[in-house]
Amino acid sequence: MLNRKISRIAAMALACCALLLSLCACTGTPEGDKEASENRQCLSLLSSRVGDLQDVMDEFEAAASEQNIVAMKTQLGNAQGILDQIREQDATDALTDVKDAYVSALDELDQAMSTYVDVYEKVQNGEMTAEDAQAEIEGIQQSYNDAVGKLDKADEAVKKLAG
Repeated sequence: MLNRKISRIAAMALACCALLLSLCACTGTPEGDKEASENRQCLSLLSSRVGDLQDVMDEFEAAASEQNIVAMKTQLGNAQGILDQIREQDATDALTDVKDAYVSALDELDQAMSTYVDVYEKVQNGEMTAEDAQAEIEGIQQSYNDAVGKLDKADEAVKKLAG
């Protein structure tokens, strides 16, 4: 489920990039060309990083299915590194709010992943029963759903930018 959302982010970033290319290419002024170039660069970098995040999430899911807590933690760290890069990425004025919306949603997804690893580790170490873990996982799912709602709002912001 998380993979679909991350893939959707990448697709929206690419679509937004293409749209901005077409809209800004029509300006024909040096300022318009510079702005279009900066928007393309920003969206291209964001799209690339989201693609990298997708790869890490695939590895995280593989580790989870193998019940490999060490690999899960490794991939969580890799995901957090990419999220840090996205957070630190400069955005053009036109894209700042969109980037911030995606970052907020991705931060919540990161927190949900971290909590999942914590719960899984507690179960594996005998610090938590399966029943208690199930209750925790329900809370994690709610956090995940909230993050998905934020992703949907970020998608709407991209659509509004598109016209």
